[in-house]
Amino acid sequence: MTHCNWNKPMRSVILALLLLLFITPSAYSQTGDILINGNFRGMSFSIFAQEISETHNIRFFYKPEWIEGLTLQKSYSDKPLSEILNETMTGSDLKFFIDESGYIIITKDYAIKSRLHAGATDTNYIEPEDYSVYFNEDESDDFQVIRIGHPSGDNTGIVTVSGYIRNRNTGEPVIGAVLRIEELKRGSMTNQYGYYSMSLPKGDFNVNFSCLGMKTLNRQLSIYESGSMDIEMKENLIPLGSITVTAEGDAELSRMEVGLEKLKMKEVRLLPTNLGVPDIIKTALLLPGIQTVGEGSQGFNVRGGSADQNLILLYDVPIFNTSHFLGFFSSVNSDIINDISLYKGGIPAKYGGRISSVLHILPKDGNKKKFSGSGGISPVTSNLMIEGPIIKDKTSFILSGRSTYSNWILKLLDETSLKNSKISFYDANLRLVHELNKKNNIELSSYLSHDAFRFNNDTLYSYNNSVMSLKWRHIFNNQLFAVFSVNNSKYNYNISSTEDTYNSFALLHNIDYSELNSHLTWYPNHRHQVDMGLDIANYGIIPGQLEPLGDSSVVKQTIVEKQRAIVPALFISDRIKVTDWFTLNAGVRLSSFLAYGPAIVYNYHPDLAKSAASITDTSVYRSGQVIKKYINPELRLSANLLLGAYSSLKINYNSTTQYIHQLSNTATISPTDIWVLSTAHIKPQRGRQLALGFYTNLFNNTIKISLEGYYKKMDDMIDFKGGAKLLMNENIETDIINTTGRARGLELMIKKDKGRLNGWISYTYSKTEIKSNTRFITEEINNGNWFPANYDKPHDLSVIMNYIFSRRISFSCTYVYSTGRPITYPIATYTYGGVDVLHYSDRNKYRIPDYSRLDASVTLSGNLKSKKLAHSTLTFSIYNLLGRDNVYSIYFDTTNDLVQGYKLSVFAKPIPSLTYNFKF
Repeated sequence: MTHCNWNKPMRSVILALLLLLFITPSAYSQTGDILINGNFRGMSFSIFAQEISETHNIRFFYKPEWIEGLTLQKSYSDKPLSEILNETMTGSDLKFFIDESGYIIITKDYAIKSRLHAGATDTNYIEPEDYSVYFNEDESDDFQVIRIGHPSGDNTGIVTVSGYIRNRNTGEPVIGAVLRIEELKRGSMTNQYGYYSMSLPKGDFNVNFSCLGMKTLNRQLSIYESGSMDIEMKENLIPLGSITVTAEGDAELSRMEVGLEKLKMKEVRLLPTNLGVPDIIKTALLLPGIQTVGEGSQGFNVRGGSADQNLILLYDVPIFNTSHFLGFFSSVNSDIINDISLYKGGIPAKYGGRISSVLHILPKDGNKKKFSGSGGISPVTSNLMIEGPIIKDKTSFILSGRSTYSNWILKLLDETSLKNSKISFYDANLRLVHELNKKNNIELSSYLSHDAFRFNNDTLYSYNNSVMSLKWRHIFNNQLFAVFSVNNSKYNYNISSTEDTYNSFALLHNIDYSELNSHLTWYPNHRHQVDMGLDIANYGIIPGQLEPLGDSSVVKQTIVEKQRAIVPALFISDRIKVTDWFTLNAGVRLSSFLAYGPAIVYNYHPDLAKSAASITDTSVYRSGQVIKKYINPELRLSANLLLGAYSSLKINYNSTTQYIHQLSNTATISPTDIWVLSTAHIKPQRGRQLALGFYTNLFNNTIKISLEGYYKKMDDMIDFKGGAKLLMNENIETDIINTTGRARGLELMIKKDKGRLNGWISYTYSKTEIKSNTRFITEEINNGNWFPANYDKPHDLSVIMNYIFSRRISFSCTYVYSTGRPITYPIATYTYGGVDVLHYSDRNKYRIPDYSRLDASVTLSGNLKSKKLAHSTLTFSIYNLLGRDNVYSIYFDTTNDLVQGYKLSVFAKPIPSLTYNFKF
């Protein structure tokens, strides 16, 4: 038994140690009546406690100085433990309490009560759960012949045709376009750059080109030699009530990944918005398996994973904070987004670094044909985007910016401290794309975001994201396509206060991520598509830096040692078309992690829990010297079985590894949570997921139904000891507890894409549990038993409806419902120094009330004349139409010596907004 050595103020200590205990009167009799035998005469109490702990399922908690000199004076035969404790402590200031879990808490000068004030446990208050020929699409000649090569005496053999499919109006790539040769039952799909490659026998074929939102195109292809064929497709002006979705429906059935969700920006813009701002993250929360801990929270949770387990890519570069306005808006401007892919399962081998999901944001390239733009004005933000050619059909740019004027919202709040607060943010994007020649393209992309929040005219919280990416696309030949990139992503926050001149300070945190990336796609024949590549990333993280502000400040400069690591990874995968109806995808990613110096690493006694007291010595590493190395093979397997023309069955298995961790000891993450790397003492997180899905399209692809089930196991997740210090902690490993997580769930989605009435219904049933994984009893959470994760919400329902009244007027509404998230609830109180101190239940035993919200919007388009200066829409939306007072959190306070519970809601009233959007 390892005793707790308490060196913190008494109140904090007791709160920390009792956080997970559930006290009931019956506990006393079970542990207190254990019969003790033996001669303990002259034995110190610390030795006695250790012996009893080793022979019985009991744990003692006390402060060592309290029991100095305390000894036992007798031998005992079948003597109840409670009586021995009473005898030993008689005449001293010590008291003890025994709970149902076998915990014996020794206190000094105060006693622990086993009941709370009745009003605090009112059950009405908390409810417990995407030879050269260039072809320009021409409507008047739908079946024009495209010829590649010349007929010869030998017209047998296999050839390869490849090229780009682009939007005729803008010159941008058409992502996810499907090429289909019906005679061969063979096809291909464009990647995120609009590139495709397809092997086929020499001959004459009819080729069908299709993509959602584009006019379907048919061409006669006569091919005798390998060559390239670039196609331009025209945007489809869809007659009202006649939306065609066949291409997209077939594409969904043929995709390999279970749990891949794709969002088009047209869908995002149709939905009701919070304060008039279209948001990709908020839209993703309406999909099955994606949740958040509460309204306005930063981050999101995918299939039982924590928020830091999601890899979010912009320009193929990770971004570390995706929120504006304290979590209410995404920090990525929707105007620059082309397409969004969210991998909840079936994560391709080219992605790594997180264990739960990948959110891949595909940006626009910019219009290569003509200048255009768009913008919007809402109650809290304004945004503007312009794009156009620098060299027509060769070089394009896209530039966007967004800012806020939202302080008036804070003035409407009841809380005085918030009324006196100020908030601001902005973001900007610039992207240049240049075609050097038919085989080479270069891209330069940049992104910048900034947030600042001054609380009560005092403390200033600010944080920044920046991304730079230089990318070279090269076609080696018709069968080999490659992308090489150099990327950088930075994130930092700054907390500063100048209210007290002598204690003015600035607290800084910084992440600097750089990466070299190569990705090759090889199309050897029509049955194989091989993706392979090498990534080399370098991390530099300053976990904390405290600086004095002003000459009068007595704050001492302190810098937590910088963390450095190289993370290389090799990957290869092969998509194998075994038959026309059965496809396999097998891949492996070999990731490794090398932490390097300079650094000083603390060493700890192997038989003791990590703490300042168990440090044995230190190891000093010089610059560039490897401190710790991890190597992890990650397996990616998927299979797709087509069950006829309209159904498919898919299964996949993923193993993933994560070497960076976000430290947050609150239910929801915040911009000021710190990130740390794996170290000699902090292991990488590892995830394994098995998923099965059934998909069917009904009524000519009008209705799409998907049913997916999954089981996920997560190892070496991070939790914290009670009273953990996360900021400016030079040996953070002493406050960390390793945990294991498991998650399972069912996800149902029914989607209608055709007609005046369209939308979807998504429902998720899931369960996510955590268990501490430690050798030391004192580090166990919940007695080592499973407990619900902070973000566990078993039932989650979203209903989305869009109705088109006419070509100018449309109506949209969304309804969301979810089970309340778990909380740890105070169940008892004890008095210390005349102050009531709370004693808490088992971890996350209770739940806040369930969440429910209805939003609605009406959009009015301007006149439909095709030739005018600008096209505009006016959208009126109401967030929380029914004014439901949804509980965000519950907290407890002591008022007049009574412990009272309080609810906190974010948006307790309907919030109307009027947004004007325009395009030119």
